[in-house]
Amino acid sequence: MDSKEAILVIDDDEGTRKTLALILKKKGFEVITAGTGHEGLEKAEGRMIAVVLLDINLPDIEGIRLITPIKQIHPKTAVIMITGNATMENAVRALNEGAAGYITKPLNIDDVIAKIQNVLERQHLIDAKQRAEEALHASEKKYRNLVENINEIIYSLDDCGTIMYISPAVEKISGFPPSEVMGKNFTVFIIEDYLPVVMQAFETVRTGKNISFQFRVVTKSGEQRWLNSSSQPIFVNGSVSGSQGVLTDITELKKAEEQLLHLNEELEQKIQERTAELKVLNMNLEKEIEEHKQAQVQIQASLDEKVILLREIHHRVKNNLQIIISLLNLQSRYIGDEKIRQAIRESQNRVRAMSHVHEKLYQSPDITKIDLDNYIRFLGDNLFQFYGMKGTGILLNTRIQDINVDINTAIPVGLIVNELISNSLKHAFPDGRKGEISIAIQQENAMLTIEYKDTGVGIPEDFDWRNVESLGLRLVILLVEQLDGTIELDRTAGTAFAIVVKEKE
Repeated sequence: MDSKEAILVIDDDEGTRKTLALILKKKGFEVITAGTGHEGLEKAEGRMIAVVLLDINLPDIEGIRLITPIKQIHPKTAVIMITGNATMENAVRALNEGAAGYITKPLNIDDVIAKIQNVLERQHLIDAKQRAEEALHASEKKYRNLVENINEIIYSLDDCGTIMYISPAVEKISGFPPSEVMGKNFTVFIIEDYLPVVMQAFETVRTGKNISFQFRVVTKSGEQRWLNSSSQPIFVNGSVSGSQGVLTDITELKKAEEQLLHLNEELEQKIQERTAELKVLNMNLEKEIEEHKQAQVQIQASLDEKVILLREIHHRVKNNLQIIISLLNLQSRYIGDEKIRQAIRESQNRVRAMSHVHEKLYQSPDITKIDLDNYIRFLGDNLFQFYGMKGTGILLNTRIQDINVDINTAIPVGLIVNELISNSLKHAFPDGRKGEISIAIQQENAMLTIEYKDTGVGIPEDFDWRNVESLGLRLVILLVEQLDGTIELDRTAGTAFAIVVKEKE
């Protein structure tokens, strides 16, 4: 092996532990042993563990019940159960809890080594796939730019380039209603200088390949606008019968590239305006997708194709927000005022909170709902890392179970929690103070009850938190009002907010 991988052996039998440690060390592994479940969890903290060999019967806890906490510490760690009584019921339970397999006593060392190597090879393949996917996403981001206004056009062409379908958004960008566009060849609308590039891309798609490219078109009023096209072939019986894709208006992006260095304190206000626009545009896109589903004759595509296109839209929104975050980071390097730089960093966190909603939606099997528990824990981890609070004795606990909300509710709720956690991490625990932040969310009918608490120094009695000049709490109050909700503060012990909001329909 090129480097030692750590194996944690949790077994109450000392002979088994010593035997496994001796054999596995000879095979090049680093071996850690524990005689109880709680000792095993303690030794798993703070180090990378590749495989856990876990006895099913431990003196302090049933082995199967340790699988979940181990996975919470090391999600990629493979757990192999050790049992002297391998019943089918126990095997099924262990696999359902996330075990990679099990071995029976008396141990056959060759079987143990083979099982370990098998799960490690499987994890290495998964890691390699993830690295490849991350590399692909990084490559794509290099060629995407900031957009100040998003208008997505969905289209399909036949094999000759005739426009068979185009979404209503085309009129917003070009001035041409769909009725004046469909049935015409796409070359009619392309500026002559860009025809060679567009025709070459069209021929590439006809060979069965996907392609992304930029070009300029002439609107009905004679204005020239920049578009980015992501095109893919349509296959019928194994042959390319046409193409389909998404057009994004990037005219404002081209202008924004020239103005980027002049952005200053107005940037935060612009981000708020863009956020509102993105929310409205996303609702419009969802409405358009629903209309497309009802227009079977015009669309000439299946429900699966529409879902793919909608995932692409969420993916693009997420990537565009990531570009905004990157550009904010770039801008902050040229600003000497630390307060303005901090405001820009906090704006990055707000945009990142919105971006994660779109990321979860395009990755989720259900593209209409987002798991609120997973989302809130992501925001907390991100903010703890941003403020350098990990490992400082401040804990984050959440109690949110089986709550799924749509994007119209997830974004404002996420921003509310984002601001409250940020406020606690900045002000509640000065001078190395330790404590806890807890978030509990309950759902009843169409109402969400959010209980947010921290055990920090608390908000002073004379502080008028409802009329502050800083953006954080003002944004929280504004978002609660937008959700037709209420917010109350309890200063008895630390800081506690009780928030009740209505889910957006």
